[in-house]
Amino acid sequence: MAGLLDTETTGIVDAHSFDEAVETVEDHEKPSVSDETLLLAVLGVAFAMYFLDRGIGLLVSPLRFDENLTGWVTSAGFGDAVLRSWHFQGQSPLYFALSWVWQQIAGSSEIALRIPSLVALAAACWHLIGIGRDIGVRTAGIVASVFLVSSNVGAVDARPYMFVVLCVILSVRYGLRWATDGRIVNGILWAVMAALALYFGPFVVYPLAAQLVIGIVAARRGRAAQTVGLVALGGVLVLPLVPQILSLRARQATLVITDLPSVEDLLWAGFPPALLIALVVASIAHASPRWTDKSSNRWLVFLIAWMVLPAVGLYAQSVLTGNSTFVERYFNSSIPAVGLVAGVVFSKMKLRAAIVGCAAFVLTGAWTMHVLFVQDWSVAANTINETAEDVEVWTATGLIEAAHPLYFQDPDFQDRGANDYLSSHLLWHGADRPLLSIPIASSQELDEIHQVNVDRLTFADRSVLIVQPAAEDSPGFDGPLHAMDLLRERGYEIVETRNELGVRTTLLER
Repeated sequence: MAGLLDTETTGIVDAHSFDEAVETVEDHEKPSVSDETLLLAVLGVAFAMYFLDRGIGLLVSPLRFDENLTGWVTSAGFGDAVLRSWHFQGQSPLYFALSWVWQQIAGSSEIALRIPSLVALAAACWHLIGIGRDIGVRTAGIVASVFLVSSNVGAVDARPYMFVVLCVILSVRYGLRWATDGRIVNGILWAVMAALALYFGPFVVYPLAAQLVIGIVAARRGRAAQTVGLVALGGVLVLPLVPQILSLRARQATLVITDLPSVEDLLWAGFPPALLIALVVASIAHASPRWTDKSSNRWLVFLIAWMVLPAVGLYAQSVLTGNSTFVERYFNSSIPAVGLVAGVVFSKMKLRAAIVGCAAFVLTGAWTMHVLFVQDWSVAANTINETAEDVEVWTATGLIEAAHPLYFQDPDFQDRGANDYLSSHLLWHGADRPLLSIPIASSQELDEIHQVNVDRLTFADRSVLIVQPAAEDSPGFDGPLHAMDLLRERGYEIVETRNELGVRTTLLER
């Protein structure tokens, strides 16, 4: 590792300013203005395809599943937004506090909720282009922006994921500048932006770990004390997050999102298929068996670490704890690194190869990132409001926490509003009557909860309306089905079922 990071092999120069350092880059890494212009045109096409293929439709579509949580968390006062996000979301209250403030200005429509993420995407692309110049490969940032725009990074989501990506990019940019020019203001901004990234999402710790390479480079250039001080500054800035991280750790068993990943899952996540397709297509377009030389970019080790560590970290965490959080949106902060690595490789090829490689990635993204299923909970909320007052309403909206008995049995969770949280998709859309959340799964503990609900309903001799996602009747989502079986044993019959825009409502009467 030391050999990879010394000044001779990395190419880091002793310059008094960052601009002087950039001027020392080899001529083959400095494309002409026409090259940049053509690649910027490709980026413009990527933006256009994004908005035509996904952006416009998603911007005005009903809130998607997790977006409803943002709507509910920020639907009351500022203090409620902070407390709800603290108790029930995996991020700090920062994003939700900012969203609440934004809604006081722009309103709470679907478009208004999503605009901040679009702004974050534009800012991320701007700074990625700057990073390309910072590492001495001016077109690499443009290529990385094409990759970012063509990937599923939550850029049209009312969720914090795009802000995680933006803060990681900002921390990288200021970290590279500090390692190169030694200006302490850039080092401080590096620490601040890295800390902000953790406030937007705790799993960002893995791409931040890759930035230790930046610290090692700076230390080897005689700034070891600064490196230690800046890392300490970042640690102090994230201290307020410690209580929430401990809280998440205490209830991690309730947050299992997916099955444990396989080694194959890790390989595809660390080296995305779209990247391999782009590299293969670009190599073919280059039409030459020799497309590189012996020299390599000074920051390639760091870029590869940034690309690989997010997936590796989440894989290791999932396997070691037995609670899998190996989900694409949690390691999509590696996508800018994927694009930068591709940009460095493309810089060794002919311009046509870079353009064709980018086009391949754009088309791959357009093909794989369609949203196939949207649940419109507003229709179900209207159905609830139109249902007779003497009919109880049971909800199973599909949140993973609803598969764990803790949210139904722990008095602390009930006092914090767990029932409303589990029914938040309907409350956000205007359901204005009492709702009872029921477990989405079936197990010995959960079946006892189902039985208690059925006993009470039968004793009161009331009808019930069960609301659930229309597609969620698989064996892993059999709580509502089990509840209906118990009701049938007590003489209840289904009198009406509606499947409307991804949501199912079932009315049962005795």
